[in-house]
Amino acid sequence: MNLFSASPENSINSFLRQYAFYLALGIALIILIVVTILLIVNFVTNKKNSPKETKETSASFNDELFFASLGGLENITSYQIKGNRLYLYLKDVDLFNCETIKNVGVTSFIKMSQKVALLGLDNQNIAAILKQYNVPNVE
Repeated sequence: MNLFSASPENSINSFLRQYAFYLALGIALIILIVVTILLIVNFVTNKKNSPKETKETSASFNDELFFASLGGLENITSYQIKGNRLYLYLKDVDLFNCETIKNVGVTSFIKMSQKVALLGLDNQNIAAILKQYNVPNVE
């Protein structure tokens, strides 16, 4: 049989028909490997560049500024700790001061209709302070 007698289009079509599954499997495998490598590289670089969390101590924590930024102690109805978030239930969320709360050590916050979620504080330390002021804990 002469190699040049068959038209190139027919030989490509027959090749693709014969090996289509293996080609698709190979391409999918290559994509999977690339995505896995990118995820690993991203995880490693984020781990290296993430700032070390600093815990506030009761000696360096400013209770008055903390309560003032929340609208006063009387504005806090209760609190709840979920993971690394401290949820504070407020009577009037409009009294919450976004600027002064950052001076206490809060890295970020989420303001909702009746509560505020704070991140970046030592939640157990804050819970102890809130217990001193008889603020109820919502379990």
